[in-house]
Amino acid sequence: MGCQYSPSSEIIQNANKDQGNKNEEPNITLEEPKKIIEHEIDWGNFKVHSIYLSSIYSTIVYGSDGNPFIADGWIYVKDTLLTRMRPDGTEKELLPADVNKFGLYNAVYHNGWIYFIDEKYMYLDVMPPPGTNEHLLRMRPDGTNLQECVRDVFGFEIHGEWVFFQSGYTLSAVKIEEWANSYLLYKSNDEKQDTWLLRTWVIHNKYIFYSINETLGGAGQYNSKMYRMNLNGTNNILLMKNSSIVYDPRFINDGYLYFSSYQSDVGDIIYRMDLDGTNIKTIIKPNHYILLRRLFIRENWLYYEYSWRDNSKPYSQSLNESIRKVRLDGTDDMKTSWSVFGGTSENVTIWPKGNIVIWQITSWVTSGKVTRQYLYIAPMNKTEDAVQIFDGLGWESLMSHYIWNGNVYILIKSWR
Repeated sequence: MGCQYSPSSEIIQNANKDQGNKNEEPNITLEEPKKIIEHEIDWGNFKVHSIYLSSIYSTIVYGSDGNPFIADGWIYVKDTLLTRMRPDGTEKELLPADVNKFGLYNAVYHNGWIYFIDEKYMYLDVMPPPGTNEHLLRMRPDGTNLQECVRDVFGFEIHGEWVFFQSGYTLSAVKIEEWANSYLLYKSNDEKQDTWLLRTWVIHNKYIFYSINETLGGAGQYNSKMYRMNLNGTNNILLMKNSSIVYDPRFINDGYLYFSSYQSDVGDIIYRMDLDGTNIKTIIKPNHYILLRRLFIRENWLYYEYSWRDNSKPYSQSLNESIRKVRLDGTDDMKTSWSVFGGTSENVTIWPKGNIVIWQITSWVTSGKVTRQYLYIAPMNKTEDAVQIFDGLGWESLMSHYIWNGNVYILIKSWR
């Protein structure tokens, strides 16, 4: 039974005291991850609906997958207190007083519970140290039965009956409903690695891939290593190391680990390797210094978006935005037709949604004093059929959008 949300909870105190008994080596087994079923659109037979929120300070709640958070048929917004409504904008209701102050950070809906982090702070270049009061909580979709599960949680993932979570620079696992018995998988102040700090990690059905770097900042941050270990923290295998390159695992697809490297004078490069660390192959190596913004896979293509500046031009004209795609083995790297919608003084963001793609363009108006937002939609493989479905005219801000029952819903706040 989960512990009730209370700072003085005996169960949580015991969990903090006993947390991280690595010697027990729990038997953690995971099933193959299930594919996310996305809502699709019948092109030429869909409607666009606008939902206006009440305040310019309203915000959409995003789930851990980066999409608007929907649980048990409800979508959640801060308007300005935590509220839920049906995806078509009806049945809007305020959540109970003990939960409506939360933002549902990293929210995940799992087996009738919403798991979330109660607070989330900004940390520049470093992860938060332990004791920063970011805790893993859970509640029912209507906001009842609020419970505290684990303390000092910066990020978490749920896989089956296990929760993997990061606290400061440590990575642990705990079985759902057994919160007082978590297991330490990686600890940065280990006797042999007392200065190595956890950076990023990716969960596979058999392994955890993670990267560490030497210091909090400065030149030492480029001294990094990337490892693979079993789900219970045993059998650590060094995959990559370099004193001037930052390595980070990105995702796993079709038996390959895709990972990035970053150098201060080169930018981002994407590689892939077999899960045992062999057969390393370069997948994306741009001709310019760039920071890759987003990666996503559709129909055996890896799409990526990035921006770079042409220093031979005036700064106001130097921004170049491009959307490209490459085969999953690194061949046939090319521009996509989406690239024509970006340009100087514009910012382009792409969302693949099932069989269609939506992209937003934010352009500067009146010498950069006002922004104007546009939203376009097109079939995934026929972007020349794109249609504009939103124009803020500088008076309305696009908060979010989602697909529901074959239609597009746009959340808007007005500045009028």
